[in-house]
Amino acid sequence: MISSLNDEQLYALKTITSAVNESRPAFYFVSGYGGTGKTYIWNTIVTYLRGNQKIVLTVASSGVASLLLPGGRTTHSRFKIPCDLDDDTVYDIKRGTMLAELIQQTSLIIWDEVLMTHRRALETLDRTLRGLLSVTNPELLNIPFGGKVVVLGGDPGQILPVIEGGTKNQIIDAAIINSQLWSAVTILTLHKNMRLQASDEMLVPIPQGFLIKDYTEPIPAIVDSVYTDLANQYRNVDYLKSRAILCPKNDTVDEISTYIVSLLPGEIKQYLNCDKVVKAPDSHESYDILYQIELLNSLNGSNFPTYELNLKVGVPILLLRNLNQSIGLCNGTRLIVTALCDMVIQATIMSGSFAGHSVLIPRIRLTLKNQKLPFVLERRQFPVRVCYAMTINKSQGQTLAKVGIYLKTPVFTHGQLYVAIS
Repeated sequence: MISSLNDEQLYALKTITSAVNESRPAFYFVSGYGGTGKTYIWNTIVTYLRGNQKIVLTVASSGVASLLLPGGRTTHSRFKIPCDLDDDTVYDIKRGTMLAELIQQTSLIIWDEVLMTHRRALETLDRTLRGLLSVTNPELLNIPFGGKVVVLGGDPGQILPVIEGGTKNQIIDAAIINSQLWSAVTILTLHKNMRLQASDEMLVPIPQGFLIKDYTEPIPAIVDSVYTDLANQYRNVDYLKSRAILCPKNDTVDEISTYIVSLLPGEIKQYLNCDKVVKAPDSHESYDILYQIELLNSLNGSNFPTYELNLKVGVPILLLRNLNQSIGLCNGTRLIVTALCDMVIQATIMSGSFAGHSVLIPRIRLTLKNQKLPFVLERRQFPVRVCYAMTINKSQGQTLAKVGIYLKTPVFTHGQLYVAIS
């Protein structure tokens, strides 16, 4: 693998592995646009170091990205990151536990797709490692990440942390580059795109042939363009996994998916959820009756299943939660429905290293916290969404050969359009 690296990739590999082999503290950020080979470098570094009996922890900010890493886990899963972070939070990693021992023995931590994560997650990891590792060596309390070699990776053009209702300044403040740790980082930049040939540069301007111009109804027009011959291909996994329609917001995604499901043969099976208000410890015993069930059913959120889920056999679905990463069931996994039962949905994973595996998806309890709501909503529903279309944010990390971009509403944050067209 090392012999196939270009000069930039080889320099990054030698720089990182030298720090590991010399057991010296180091903090790197590997910056590169899509196609410059970041994932290939991670795999090469991990193979080399693990072959030399070194322990490498590989994590990513999204479930889909974690599946591309050898032994990868989401950052939240690996380090037990809480949902709510502030400037004093530390992770729940107790001394003497298996995770604490694993971290102490670890030679390298690789964190991919880090730019979509709030800076507080990185700063909390730093505080946690300093506190954990300084017990045996107090000097490590003053060294970033307790002296561990930490390598971050990401594409500067992609999406920044999502701050619900946040202003431009709040989003910028949440970015990793505004962390107090950033002054200590060494940036390793990859420029050479290994996917494109020099002649491909002429495709940077959007060709007129890529635009859908003559139509009366936009949704049927883009569906016909992306899902050509759907009537004959609607159960073809290779056909479905290679295409999607991308939109900025979930309501447009649901509108498109509902339209496509209505075109398919077969009966719809409808799954309704069970909603309730989570009572606060000091609330009145009748607190929950203040809110009508119709109000609760109408509430939706990002990465949250809808009240009403309408499915048919052969429909592609997107998993919204990490259920079991060891078998590929993580947030962002795409599957195709093979059976609709009362208690479970049977589906087959469409892509990745677990492609072809048949799995069962149960109903689970999910909570929705929203600053605009005076309560926490608990919903019991299947953690899936029909995914003929998906949000641009959700598509980051997916591999798609044919994409339609439907901008019923404009993109609304840094990196969205870049992710959609790249």
